[in-house]
Amino acid sequence: MDQNDVQKVRVHSIESFGAADGPGVRFIVFLQGCNMRCKYCHNPDTWNMNDGEEMTSDELLKRALRYKSYWKDSGGITVSGGEPLLHIDFLIDFFRRAKEYGVHTVIDTAGNPFTRDEPFFSKFNELMNYTDLFLLDIKEMDNERHSYITGFSNDNILDMADSYIRVIFWGIITSMMYNVVSGILRGVGDSKTPLYFLLFSSALNIVLDLFCIVTLKLNVAGAAYATVISQGISAVLCLIYMYRKFTILRTRKSDYYIDRVTTAQMMGLGIPMALNYSLIAVGSMILQSAVNVFGSSAVAAFTAASKVEQISTQPMPALGTTMSTYCGQNLGAGKYDRIFDGMKKAFGIALGTVAIAAFICTVFGRSIVSLFLSEPTEAIYSYATQYLNTISCFFFFLALIYLYRTSLQGLGKGIMPMVSGIFEMICRVGVVWLLLNPYGYWSVRLASPVAWIGAGVPLMISFLVWKNRKKKQLHSQA
Repeated sequence: MDQNDVQKVRVHSIESFGAADGPGVRFIVFLQGCNMRCKYCHNPDTWNMNDGEEMTSDELLKRALRYKSYWKDSGGITVSGGEPLLHIDFLIDFFRRAKEYGVHTVIDTAGNPFTRDEPFFSKFNELMNYTDLFLLDIKEMDNERHSYITGFSNDNILDMADSYIRVIFWGIITSMMYNVVSGILRGVGDSKTPLYFLLFSSALNIVLDLFCIVTLKLNVAGAAYATVISQGISAVLCLIYMYRKFTILRTRKSDYYIDRVTTAQMMGLGIPMALNYSLIAVGSMILQSAVNVFGSSAVAAFTAASKVEQISTQPMPALGTTMSTYCGQNLGAGKYDRIFDGMKKAFGIALGTVAIAAFICTVFGRSIVSLFLSEPTEAIYSYATQYLNTISCFFFFLALIYLYRTSLQGLGKGIMPMVSGIFEMICRVGVVWLLLNPYGYWSVRLASPVAWIGAGVPLMISFLVWKNRKKKQLHSQA
């Protein structure tokens, strides 16, 4: 392909201030055209190759660069679809031009067009030279089910992912090591050092991505090597720091043995937590399927409104993580009065986060939604504001989930958090199932609030029961 030839493509839509599909603030381009016919596709209007607005790579880049000042050092351009790899010549031209301006580039693809046959494979390797992050969305691992869901085999997709997945799989020990050491450091009260090493690892990952992909020409596998090596170095440095800084954490050979009781306790906490996250994800997917019924305007509105929700409620999970460590530390030290007092103060802080989140969603919700969409319509605004105004009235119960779920986990109580996850999924699915046909969009607006009530109230009651029992126990021992 001649570098002087400006490539053209048909664009479905543009998201000027995307918060997903890559790091930082993203300029996300959704291209027309996709061969797959996924049964749960959120954007079937992107299938037709001939729809949308025709734009050249130069026109699209000029439009993207208007927002460069908002990207800072972490944002950039993401190309999604549809299926972006159907337009590989355009992607090479577009990303090559973007790199001339130092723009971070991301491809979000389902991988369907991939083949090792020429000329595609050579073009794919060239594209990787201009791509910083490659997001591969594998619809289904089982080939038969993949064919049923999408209409196509996944053999070629797994072939593309194989080199990356193999490296990541064998290097997963480095990720585990970093998370374990970080958790130990937070457990002894040092929450800053893991953050510093995480920032170092992220910066090193970027440097190694460029070295492995551009210099060594390792393509997709290069990104995997960069991730594993950066995490491994960060984990080792974190381990060395821990060993030198904290005498109590210096281990000897005699410390390494299997303690069945402790192992059972850890599994009793870890397995319910893992199941809890899975249950919540299932409920969210079912809610998304209900949103799809109302068409592209509702889907766009729900996506943008969900991002507003995430931004406004960020202090809640931060508070929850803090209290998990706080409760675990004081439980180990036997300082129950500090747990009681700390939870009381955390509850007050949670009320403050509820007020702030509700204020942002109700007063600034419409304005923030406009940042995530290039050309929002009144229908999109209406769907988004209805959703935000409804859920903001129930943020109190969401705060209860974040505060008490993690605190109970920190206290070694893993079963109730898992049960609350089951309640949350049942409530969300139940609202969608019961209200979708008779009440329409109200089912979407009420699904999460009812789920929050169903999960948050039992969690708070569970903590209060534990608190009262512990107080009686301490009183009887006095």
